[in-house]
Amino acid sequence: MRRDSVSKEAVHDIIGITKEGHKDGLSFAIYPIESASNYREILQDLKSRGLEDIVLFVSDELTKLKHTLNDECPLSKHRSYWIHIIRNIANKVRVNNKSPLLEDLNFP
Repeated sequence: MRRDSVSKEAVHDIIGITKEGHKDGLSFAIYPIESASNYREILQDLKSRGLEDIVLFVSDELTKLKHTLNDECPLSKHRSYWIHIIRNIANKVRVNNKSPLLEDLNFP
């Protein structure tokens, strides 16, 4: 994307998985910042295009996203990416226990 300046931007790529296990690209959006209003816009757009249920939503550990998801899709469950969970656990163990732990969790 051409702009007059260089800066980091939030990229949102929404992928759905059907009951049959097929992946579908549902939405792709770029925003200058991550915000609750952006998340709400994405979720409302998906619903306006016919998305009925979000059974499970997996994402970064973003509080604003969790709150917006709860407002827009109160029956859906939210989980964090496995990589974030592993990193959080690894940061809480002793240094000499970190390698065996990561090995047990099959972390490269």
